[in-house]
Amino acid sequence: NAKFRALQQCVDFTFNKCEIFDDCSTFSKAIGFIKIGLELFPNDNFFKQVEINILIITDKADEAINKTNKLIESDPDNPAPYFNKGVFYYNMGVNLTSQVKDYNFTQKQLDNIDSIFNIAIDAYSKNLELDPLNSLTMQYLIYCFNASGEPYIKMKNFLAYDVLEIKKFAKKQNQLNNDIKSRIGRGIGLTNNLITEAKILDETEIQSIYSVFKFSEEYKLAIDFLNSVTEGKFWKEGVNHDPKDINYYYYIMESYNKLNDDSNAEKIDKIICDMIDGTWTDQYGCEEQ
Repeated sequence: NAKFRALQQCVDFTFNKCEIFDDCSTFSKAIGFIKIGLELFPNDNFFKQVEINILIITDKADEAINKTNKLIESDPDNPAPYFNKGVFYYNMGVNLTSQVKDYNFTQKQLDNIDSIFNIAIDAYSKNLELDPLNSLTMQYLIYCFNASGEPYIKMKNFLAYDVLEIKKFAKKQNQLNNDIKSRIGRGIGLTNNLITEAKILDETEIQSIYSVFKFSEEYKLAIDFLNSVTEGKFWKEGVNHDPKDINYYYYIMESYNKLNDDSNAEKIDKIICDMIDGTWTDQYGCEEQ
């Protein structure tokens, strides 16, 4: 409703633009709006997530997780605190990943980030065990699987494009690919479940599902899923994705290329060419007008 959207915008602005108010050390203005949001909308996770981000940034993480753990101990069959614990550790893992300069992770940092994401994964999994049809938790768990592979994706990309690191990259490429696949690949079964259960998906969810298939090298599953997206299966009026988004066709073409299916890749390339009003020739491919 209008009140929720207004509060959400206030929280978002005072948190992300804290420097305007000289408030980046305490986030007092954002916290004020968050408290109002939690009073009016106690079951909504937006305000809880921003509060967790603030607690992490202001070094009050222990306070937040202690409260969550005590709630789990007192009410172990309540799925809600497991979800909150998952959000907390997910955000902590993402925050630690982003802090590493030039993606030059040490093994100790990687082990620490792995352990944090695994706690989040266990918490989300427990929530699903208690609430099996919770599609929001399914989505967050998929985000978590993707995020657990992110440090290794960043390392791979950094090594691959840094001339001074090419030799190191050549030695580590297979290991990094395995690290990415083993972590993100854990989401395959859950991703298939979400596709089966979901009636609508937004752009972020579609990207996350595609990422699971891509980094797990399940390109046939990626193609089947993206074809259903472009056919409008997960769309309805008001959903923030366009079934005919050209990026989905690029992803399909990329997947066909990974399968060495040149014939179908070329068919998709021609579709893309039409979408950008280009001219297709067998000699030069697509040429933009």
